[in-house]
This record gives sequence, C-alpha cells and structure tokens, in this order.
Amino acid sequence: MLKFKENVYGFVYDSVDGTVTEVYNEPLTEKEIFLINNVLGEDVCLFTDIEDCNDMFDIITKEDLLMDEEGLNKVFDFIS
Repeated sequence: MLKFKENVYGFVYDSVDGTVTEVYNEPLTEKEIFLINNVLGEDVCLFTDIEDCNDMFDIITKEDLLMDEEGLNKVFDFIS
C-alpha cells in the first residue's frame, strides 16, 4: 500500500510520458484543486487523495517503488 511521503500533499502526473511533473508540498485548498484541474490537459491528472493513488498505480512491493522510473518514488512511501 502507498502513502504520501512526508510533506507531500499531492502531485501532477502526465500519463502520456508516465512522469510526475509537479509536487505540492503544502495542502491545496478546494479552490486551488479546482483551478489546477481546469488548466490541466486531458492526459494530465492531479492526485491529492492517497486512495485514488492506490487504485491507479500498480505498485505491489517496496522494490517496485524503489525501481520506479516515473518519479513516483519522489512522492510515495510503501507500507505493508
């Protein structure tokens, strides 16, 4: 199971390139989330809910996360 690293409250993920493009180190307000989502393209997603992240990303072991090349290891820790 994944959890956000300390001081990570969300991130932007580009599904075309498969990369983390922005990391948010402060909590986002509902207004900020709304504005960010309105300017993102259709292949780019803002993730602020760890449950959505656990559903979206197929990381089964800590080693999967350590070998990640998408930048997900910058935003997630793995817990068993």
